[in-house]
Amino acid sequence: MSDIPHLRLPFRITPRGAVTVEQDTDADVTQCVTALARLRRGHITYDQSLGVTDPTFTNIVDATQVADEIREHEPRFAGAVELTVVNPSTQTVTVTVALKD
Repeated sequence: MSDIPHLRLPFRITPRGAVTVEQDTDADVTQCVTALARLRRGHITYDQSLGVTDPTFTNIVDATQVADEIREHEPRFAGAVELTVVNPSTQTVTVTVALKD
């Protein structure tokens, strides 16, 4: 059991209880960044700014904007967001997570 546990994502329950990760570890920050990157802004009623702007109808994803929107709600994020254009209709966004010192 963790000293300061955070629920692990995806949420799982085992016979020993809920699976957790330790606060302020790579695993904790990674799952927080993953949750923010998968959440589209405006989907959470009480905080419309959570998540990242939906890039669906844009020509190209702004990697800097994605990184800034993640950092807005996850100050421990010190990673990078990289964009790879596979072809005119396919783009890959890679988020590398690191903890701030």
